[in-house]
Amino acid sequence: MPDASATTALAAFLTPTVALVGAAIAWHNMRIAKHKIKIDLFEKRLEVVNELQEVITQMYARVLPRNDPYVECLAIIKKAQWLFPNNVMVWIERNVSMLIRDMVIKIGEIEVADDDKALRQELSEMRKRLVESDNQFHWVFSAYLELYKH
Repeated sequence: MPDASATTALAAFLTPTVALVGAAIAWHNMRIAKHKIKIDLFEKRLEVVNELQEVITQMYARVLPRNDPYVECLAIIKKAQWLFPNNVMVWIERNVSMLIRDMVIKIGEIEVADDDKALRQELSEMRKRLVESDNQFHWVFSAYLELYKH
């Protein structure tokens, strides 16, 4: 039977060792959880960006799609407000949402006016502005679609 001093020495050695192993496991689990949160946020943001890009692409078409692009844009904005900071939301509102709304109205006016050339010209100018917004997409969203900082 081991003596009391050997048992005490063994306990004094094992207790901090077990605590250190537990702390290492907890630290590792914390890193995994942080990484999972980043991945989840990335996936949600990417989904919103892809949906918004799809609505913009629909607006390049010469007629309205079956679903109202402005209503779709509003639904996307509702999702995006929790995923992106205010400056991105302001950009979406000013450069995409309002332009799509105006384009939907203009397309409706063209259909009612029976192919008015001036209205078609205005719609063409709106499409050009939408292309410019589309070209800014990478700049606006790239910082929020990174998993790792380089």
